Amino acid sequence: MEERDQLRERFRRTLSAFRLRRNIASITGVAAVFLSWYALRRVPDGGDLFWIAAVVVVCITTGIANTMPRCPLCDSRLHGRLGHFCPNCGAAELAPGRLGVPYCSACRTYMTGMKGRRRYKIRACTWCGLMLDETGL
Repeated sequence: MEERDQLRERFRRTLSAFRLRRNIASITGVAAVFLSWYALRRVPDGGDLFWIAAVVVVCITTGIANTMPRCPLCDSRLHGRLGHFCPNCGAAELAPGRLGVPYCSACRTYMTGMKGRRRYKIRACTWCGLMLDETGL
């Protein structure tokens, strides 16, 4: 059990760095859009430069913000395909529910999402069941 506590502590540090990077990327993206808009209004014929700068900023901030951490125990991705364990509670109760949508009978949660957004928190690794964070991603 001590090994799992050490893994959780290591993941806690990784997760805080991930959240900091995501927040910095969001603030940078918003600031860059406003600065680009201001420059577009001030510089005559600067439309091409604005769009090039906007695309570069969007690509960089998206890349920084979407680097989701991996599980410290099994090194698998925490988002994407689901394994045998519930990402919300960590129980091995994940099974196909209505219309093939995964359902956890332990926490009574459907693992659904729309437009690339999931409607559940990732608190545990879905491949090994290690409880990672009580707050969730």
